[in-house]
Amino acid sequence: MEAEGYLPALHAVTEVLELSLDLDQIIYSTLTAITAGESFGFNRAFFLLVEPRKGRLRGYFAMGPASREEAARVWEELGRRGETVDDLIRKYSPTLFEREKEKFRTELDLLTFDVEELRRQGSPLITSIENKKAVLVRDALSREDVHPRLKEVLNVSEFAVVPLVNPKREVGVIIVDNFITGEEIRDGDIVALETFARGASLAISRALLVRKLEEKVRKLEESQRKIREYQKTIIEMEKKATRGELMHHLIHELKNPLVVIGGIVNALLDDFPEGSPQRPYMKAVVEEVRKLEGLLREVVNGIRNLSPADVAPVDLNGLIIEKASELKSYFDARSVDCRLELDGALPHLTLSPAQFNCVLDYLIGNAVEAMEGGGKLEIKTGMEGDEAVVCIKDNGPGIPADIRDRIFEPFFSTKGEGTGLGLYNALQIVRSMGGSIEVESEIGKGTLFRIKLPLDQGV
Repeated sequence: MEAEGYLPALHAVTEVLELSLDLDQIIYSTLTAITAGESFGFNRAFFLLVEPRKGRLRGYFAMGPASREEAARVWEELGRRGETVDDLIRKYSPTLFEREKEKFRTELDLLTFDVEELRRQGSPLITSIENKKAVLVRDALSREDVHPRLKEVLNVSEFAVVPLVNPKREVGVIIVDNFITGEEIRDGDIVALETFARGASLAISRALLVRKLEEKVRKLEESQRKIREYQKTIIEMEKKATRGELMHHLIHELKNPLVVIGGIVNALLDDFPEGSPQRPYMKAVVEEVRKLEGLLREVVNGIRNLSPADVAPVDLNGLIIEKASELKSYFDARSVDCRLELDGALPHLTLSPAQFNCVLDYLIGNAVEAMEGGGKLEIKTGMEGDEAVVCIKDNGPGIPADIRDRIFEPFFSTKGEGTGLGLYNALQIVRSMGGSIEVESEIGKGTLFRIKLPLDQGV
């Protein structure tokens, strides 16, 4: 091709090379100009990108027909539509780029090389970059300096390597061949292609710099987002700590007067013998003080159990076995038959064993108290998806439907005794572990509490 034959390609791609910051658009336009019949007219072109940090030359994009059949079809269509190089370049879209890239996915994967390996081999891919000069490779299939994978992909006796370099960095190489027409690559073609590649090198370098800056901006924005999340978490922790400190102070201020009142009333109670009209009032004061002290105790336990605790990989089955053994005399005294059905394949969970022991105390105690005349208590473990499950089931009277939704509310209780904080505290502890508690109940048949805990506790 005469020198003026390259001018349409240079004119068509100039706008993209000068103005675009889109790496893929620049590479697409460059390889389109190289393979278009009215310009350079090479059958195929491969772009390999230098990745300095990874020490490799990576197959990034390719343009051209994949077979003789496709070449005949494409050339016939282009001739019928009369599309110019300018038309082809302006058709660029990310979708078109990805479709063309996918067509050569296997070849591009094979055209990814370790730079040091190529350098030891004396590969024309490296000598072209280091000497900043195009290399015309003849008798390629028999040469030892041509990598076996390059031979496999191209499968031609002749190809050319054109470096993409600028004074500050090595960008990559473009490999061209005429695998269909078999047309000889002339020295004049190489000179023109080298000239064209200089402009492409600058444009690609600029786009790579922009992409690097965009990546840094994305990382910075991601870091800022994480910092905002950390700040939010710290603020929440500070709020919780403040609330906990105030609560502890309030409890302390309440507990001391209650102890004094209880002590005084108990002492005065001896001054009012049985039958005295004032004695019932004094006993009522003692009873109410006792209830208030129990309430304070439950609140303190709840706060303590929700405070940050030491966590470790925990065998839930082992905890449950220890708890059942610990409560055996309690079960016997209440005529409760406790049966365990534990999944031996249950994985360990990272959580606070002390906090989970409190959950077991609350739920087991609630179940036993529900079976006033004794009964059967079943504790099972297993897996549901990516969650560990602990089921605690009693065969007591069941929970009426109209109050079932309220049982986890603080201070709600259907028993004459108790503070109404047990189930509430259990739920708060499980939620702090990222889990949940579900309840199923049927009147006359009993109640089932199902604890679900994620395998990843987020610790």
